[in-house]
Amino acid sequence: MTKKKPEEPPWRPAKPGELNHALVDRWTFIHLSAGMAMAGLGVSPLGMLFVAVAWETLVEPRLKRRFPEAFLPATQDSFQNSIGDVAANVVGNMLGHRLLAGLKKRR
Repeated sequence: MTKKKPEEPPWRPAKPGELNHALVDRWTFIHLSAGMAMAGLGVSPLGMLFVAVAWETLVEPRLKRRFPEAFLPATQDSFQNSIGDVAANVVGNMLGHRLLAGLKKRR
């Protein structure tokens, strides 16, 4: 009789080839856009760095465990994916500030 493998929870760490494992994935554009939106709200690149790191390390993992059905997929981000997400947020924020500065010059 073979032992049945216990089912993995939906918030398990992402494996190679899965979403939330690579440095860049389909969510990278969302993180870039979020950074731009935060620039529009007046958040500085340094502030965006703090927000993104807090989200990736403190908030998102807990939310994925508590409400896995709200995340597709609910796998935990790999370290490299978290780095990519934070970088995309900060770069998006810097681009957002650059675009805003360009719009202000046109006026």
